[in-house]
Amino acid sequence: MALTKEVVTDKVEVVGEHKHVQCREATIVKEDGVEVGRSVKRHVLHASRMHTDEDGVITHTDRD
Repeated sequence: MALTKEVVTDKVEVVGEHKHVQCREATIVKEDGVEVGRSVKRHVLHASRMHTDEDGVITHTDRD
């Protein structure tokens, strides 16, 4: 019995008046190659906001 976990970004959408980018990330658990569980979470990237990555680096992109 081998359990594996896979995390994938399975949907990216541009939404709303200000063209925010909405990303959906799925966490898939498999047992012997067969999916036995799945959870999803979403996050939104705003063009006028700062973003901190996993290493603590802050980036900022101006909005048009």
